[in-house]
Amino acid sequence: MTGAIAQKINREAKMAMNRRFKTRWPATAGRASALALLVTFNSACVGASVESQVDKVSLVDAWNIKMTRHDAGHVLISYQPLMSSALKYPGANIHSDGRTLRVSLPHCLVTHKCAVAVPSAFKESPGRGFWYEVVVPYNGERVLVDGDGPVVEELPLSR
Repeated sequence: MTGAIAQKINREAKMAMNRRFKTRWPATAGRASALALLVTFNSACVGASVESQVDKVSLVDAWNIKMTRHDAGHVLISYQPLMSSALKYPGANIHSDGRTLRVSLPHCLVTHKCAVAVPSAFKESPGRGFWYEVVVPYNGERVLVDGDGPVVEELPLSR
């Protein structure tokens, strides 16, 4: 984006804000025009850098995902997603090709039913807070985990 275009967008945004405070527009009209300019400016200036930042987010770190041995042929995966009153994490969907086990931890609205292959158990304790646990079949494969987004990470087996 050239500097002239950025300056024009800034100038238009300032003019819209000046009009907003000098006139008696309905509250939504001023906000809508300022928001439209802000969205235009953001998508034009930083759209590429936002997408490149998505790849750097670690789901394993953000959700504190751990995988430990449960019993012969199974592992326990525990995770702590960010708390939301609108979302639930019903369990895991799994797929194995014999070498790689893909574990997806989807979320859905609390008002909807979500189909998952392995249901999760909600756990809570005073010292740790809340978390979810799923027990999945495991035969020594490499484990890749993902939420509903573009990030897919390898999950190491913890002791």
